[in-house]
Amino acid sequence: MGGVIVQLSERSRDRVTNEIALQRPDFSNWRYGKAHPTLGTVRSLVKVLQPFVREDAASILRQEDIDALIRHSGFTPEQLSRTAREVIRESDEMTADIHPLLKDIRNAADVSVTADYMASSPFPTTQLLAFSRQLIHGFEDNKLAIPNADQVRELMGRYSHVIQERGHEPLGEAEIDKVVRIAERARSHWQNMDNQTKISKKKPREWRTRIVADIDSNGRGFEHGA
Repeated sequence: MGGVIVQLSERSRDRVTNEIALQRPDFSNWRYGKAHPTLGTVRSLVKVLQPFVREDAASILRQEDIDALIRHSGFTPEQLSRTAREVIRESDEMTADIHPLLKDIRNAADVSVTADYMASSPFPTTQLLAFSRQLIHGFEDNKLAIPNADQVRELMGRYSHVIQERGHEPLGEAEIDKVVRIAERARSHWQNMDNQTKISKKKPREWRTRIVADIDSNGRGFEHGA
C-alpha cells in the first residue's frame, strides 16, 4: 500500500506550480479523520485515479467508486470542473460577501493553486503587493478581513496568469472588474457595520466528512466516516 501511495503522490505533481497536491500523510489523515479533503485535493485524487478506472469484471476501480469518493468528500462533479470564469459569471454582483467568491476562484479547476504558491511565487503583475498564506486565507474565510480593490485586482491578475499558464484564455478586464466591484461593496458594507454586528459575522470553520477506504472482498469500494 505504501508504494501505491507514493506513486499517487508523485502523480499529483502540478505541471504549472510543481507542487505535489497529495502529500503521503494526507491519505492516513483522511482515513482517521485527522484532516479533511479540500476541493483541490479531491480534484487531484480523482485525476490520478481516473486512468485506472475500468468497467470489466476484474476491475478494482470503477466510475461508481470515483463518484462515491467525490460525493462522500462533500463535493459534486460540477464543483470539480467549474472554471474561474464560470464562478465569476454565476456570482451575484449585488452581494456584499466577497469571501466565498475569492475562495471559489482560487479553487476553480483552471486555477486550483495553494495559498502558499500565490504568496511566494513571482507574478508579472503591476501592483506587486505582498501577500502571505494567512492573508489569502483570511480574505477567503475571515469575516473580519476585507480586501481592498488593489488587493483584489492583484489577486485576480495572479489567478489570470495561472489560467493562462494552464493553456486557457486569461480573465478579461470586465470579469476582473466585476470581482473588484463586489469587493468594494463588501468593504463599504463592512465599514458601515457596528462592532457588535461585525463580531457576530464570524462563523466556525466548516469540516467535511472524512474519507474512509472500505475495500470489499473484490478489492473495491469507498465509504465515508462520521
